[in-house]
Amino acid sequence: GVPIHDEQGTHDRPHDLTCLYKPTVVDKLLAQLGSKPWHGERPLIAVFITAEQGAQHFVLTADEDRGESMRESFANATAPLSVHVSFPKANQLAGLDDKALRTADMAKLDQLARQAGA
Repeated sequence: GVPIHDEQGTHDRPHDLTCLYKPTVVDKLLAQLGSKPWHGERPLIAVFITAEQGAQHFVLTADEDRGESMRESFANATAPLSVHVSFPKANQLAGLDDKALRTADMAKLDQLARQAGA
């Protein structure tokens, strides 16, 4: 219920939600669901995504200038969750452009992710 005090696209989400977790309560609920807390390191997640900026269509890569703000947004969004993301380098895409990526076989993407350590 804490209002956000900027007007940069926040009309659809005008309040912050703050949650305070009590480990004993959460652990008990997880146990009831047949699960347990994940205390270990999160796996690195490979992100394969196409972007559109005006007439430009491209695959978001780790090493090209375009898309720098997008990569930064991913990092800002995932860091508080202890989730780490990785984008492929342009030379790792094995010829996948923005059109080919949309229809790429998941096995091929999985192989590319593993090669990138994700």
